Amino acid sequence: YPTYKNRIRFIAMDIDPTEDADVLEKYVKTHPSTAGIIDIAPSKDEMLVRFEVTEPGIKVGINKDGMIAGRESDKFKSNDWRDLFEKIV
Repeated sequence: YPTYKNRIRFIAMDIDPTEDADVLEKYVKTHPSTAGIIDIAPSKDEMLVRFEVTEPGIKVGINKDGMIAGRESDKFKSNDWRDLFEKIV
């Protein structure tokens, strides 16, 4: 995240309706490299439908034109993140 923080806006959105923004805030606190980089957003059903988020751990990369540039599962490795970020910028 830090390498791309000035070029990409990161937003975390939880899809579990039983969880709230506190859960995402805890995630950011336990992953110090994300602090101050990831914005927290409450779940919005219409966004989850639009981006076809059907399970936890889905990452959706939206480019500057508002188009989906990549969609990946939670099995990401460091290089996978870099590849997705490069598709976005």
